[in-house]
Amino acid sequence: MLSSDSPGVSFAPSAELSLGVELELQIVDPKTGDLAPLCGDILTSIRRMFPPERGSIVAEITSGMIEISTGVCRDASEVLVDLQALKMRVESAAVQCGALISGGGTHPFQRWADQRIYDSPRFLELSDLYGSLLKQFTVFGQHIHLGCSDVARVPLLMHQLAHYVPHFIALSASSPFLDGSDSGYDSSRLTRPSPFPTGVHAPFTLSWTELTEYFAKCVSSGVIESAKDLHWDIRPKPEFGTVEIRVLDSPLTLTRAAALASFAQVLGSWLLNDTPFMPHRDDYIVYAHNKFQAARFGLNAAYIDPRSGRCVRLLDHLRTTLHGLSAHAEDFGACDAIDKLMRVAETGENDAAVLRRCYDEVHSFRDVVLASAAALQDPCICIS
Repeated sequence: MLSSDSPGVSFAPSAELSLGVELELQIVDPKTGDLAPLCGDILTSIRRMFPPERGSIVAEITSGMIEISTGVCRDASEVLVDLQALKMRVESAAVQCGALISGGGTHPFQRWADQRIYDSPRFLELSDLYGSLLKQFTVFGQHIHLGCSDVARVPLLMHQLAHYVPHFIALSASSPFLDGSDSGYDSSRLTRPSPFPTGVHAPFTLSWTELTEYFAKCVSSGVIESAKDLHWDIRPKPEFGTVEIRVLDSPLTLTRAAALASFAQVLGSWLLNDTPFMPHRDDYIVYAHNKFQAARFGLNAAYIDPRSGRCVRLLDHLRTTLHGLSAHAEDFGACDAIDKLMRVAETGENDAAVLRRCYDEVHSFRDVVLASAAALQDPCICIS
């Protein structure tokens, strides 16, 4: 059995409710609007143009993608500063390489079969294992890390946060277009079939010891090599000392990305400090339904409350949740960010709605891509 101090599972506690954000971005050709396989060139250019700095800029599975990751942040304002600095470097290098960068959870018309696996040992190994279908993961998400100082509370926080997976999906949804058409989903990114053998959510246990035993059985049976191979919607990240939320689309702007990180931090504070409910294994009976509804209908989804069993509008549940977080928002200087998300909930205007309205006006997916790139460059630009 692996203990909590075993290699690959050892949990390094971090500052309680500290934040980290990973953001996957599109590399696009300004002439065609298509994805440009220039990640390697951009990374080389960044190394030549800039000294090392806080955070990281790394490749993703295919060469039309690039990921920026913040350092450990106290709050969402620090997240935004880090993201802006990292984005500036990627943007400058991309221009040198004849490309633009953009947010959004999917590219509107790229052909996944034409994408190139990035030339790194890990990605090539995954490609050998999962075949060409791995290229379907040319999709773009935001991951949010919440720091945990007490490993014993990690499973509790994971299963509490699972109740709010639909809320994160609907607020971040920015992938209505897929394969050159409107998918009918607000988040078509989540329709990509997962080849990973460990499922979409963690097994239900509120014990870190039991979760560690599960890791050990997966490793000893050959299902996974380490905890990094657990591609759950919400998972522990032992080496960072965090719980990682992985269901969000990449937003169109960095301000939205920071606001979503703020929501996660304030929500985590409420869950850990007030313990408003104890999760139960039966909560997962409605998990797939709620996740599908949020991906398909966004803020207009139906939501089955795992605690009461009542079906309500996700919009209504989200508004109630945001209102209830006001005291915790003050603790993190997050009132403005929560207000921004409240306006999204009140108007129903997530990024998927913005992209659809943009397409209705320009009738060109290429122009939608270029407008999305402009929005990432300047958050004051309205792409509708």
